[in-house]
Formats: sequence, structure tokens, C-alpha cells
Amino acid sequence: MNIQMPRHIGFIVDGNRRWARAKGMSINEGHKRGAKNLEIIAKACFAIGIPSVTFYIFSTENWQRSNLEVNFLMNLFQKQIAKYIKEFNQKDIAVNIIGEKDGLARPIKKLIGNNRQNSIKTIKGNLNLALNYGGQDEIVSICQNLVKNNQTISRENIEKNLYLANQLPVDLIIRTSGEIRLSGFLLWQSAYAELYFSKKYWPDFTLLDLQLAIREYSKRVRRFGK
Repeated sequence: MNIQMPRHIGFIVDGNRRWARAKGMSINEGHKRGAKNLEIIAKACFAIGIPSVTFYIFSTENWQRSNLEVNFLMNLFQKQIAKYIKEFNQKDIAVNIIGEKDGLARPIKKLIGNNRQNSIKTIKGNLNLALNYGGQDEIVSICQNLVKNNQTISRENIEKNLYLANQLPVDLIIRTSGEIRLSGFLLWQSAYAELYFSKKYWPDFTLLDLQLAIREYSKRVRRFGK
């Protein structure tokens, strides 16, 4: 692909439930298909040389869904995160969970902790999963910690304490399902990110759709306010 490539793509994986309803399937099946597609798209990104990808899989607002759906999602996350860690670590891809850990089930927190302890030595890429994440909450939490530690609230100090502080800036954010908003995703990091909105539901988002989004990105002129 001989075009200007983004170095970090953020995905707002929206539309699992609507996809399932449209096909007469259960909502749970939609979430399972969405998790499988995440793996496919992530692998494709790394295969074409994109070093960092971040997927928005559960926001702090998603707790408002039914207990049945939330419980299913947490069980699905536990299984899939373990699978992602095993498969991607073998390819020297680090799997990072970003978001508020409080409120998550103990098995998920244990899985996250073990992954940190057994982190790979040579990282060739980063797969970031935003779980129980909210962009406003991230910024507020950073500011509160800075005040608590008698540090100045400055742009530099905030950037040093972001979940993705040690990774490349977000160049492109892709949202599926036809919704045209960020929904609290990487609000600080998306200040100069290019935005791309697909009308397809996430389970239907293909490798061709990914290529189309990147081609559109390559046509954009990024001035960064200059």
C-alpha cells in the first residue's frame, strides 16, 4: 500500500447490537462477532505496518445497559483478552488494557495484572483495549493526581500521565455504524486526529473498509493548526 500510513489508529467499534437485530440474531451473538472482527482487523493493521491500534470496547457509560448484557460482555472480555494476550504476545505485540480498573471483575483485573508481569521484552506493536474507559474521566483523574502530588496542571504533565503516554499520537479514528461522534473516546489524544465514519456495523467492517479508510486518511492535509 504505497500511501501515507497512519501510525496509530483508534477504532470506535459500534453497531454490534444493531447488526445482530438486523440479522435476527441475539445481541450476545453480535458481541461475539464483534470480538472476532476486532482480532481480524487488529492483525491486518499490524500486517501492513501500523504499530499501534486502540479499540474502544466498553465505556464508563456502558454500565447503564442491562445486567444480563453487561455480565455477558465481561465474561466475553475475560475470554477474549486472554486469547489476544496469548496470540499477539507470540508476535511481540503488547496487549494493553486502558481505563478505570475499579468496577471490573476480579478475574479481569487479575488477567490484566498477570499480563503486565509477563510483558514481552521487545515490543513491535501495541494493541490497546479501552475497557471501562471515558476520555473525560481520564483527564479529570490525571488532574486530581497531579494536585494530590503537588504538581502543576500543565499540558506537559497531563500528556506524561495519559494511558497512552508512551505510544505514538493517534493519527486516525475510525467509527462504525454511521454515528458521527467520539463518545468520549481519547478526547485529549484526538485533538488533531483525522476522523473517518463508516456506515457499516462493526461486525461487517472488512479489510477492504480498512483500506478505504486509510486511503481517505492519506488524502487529508494535516496542518496541526499551522
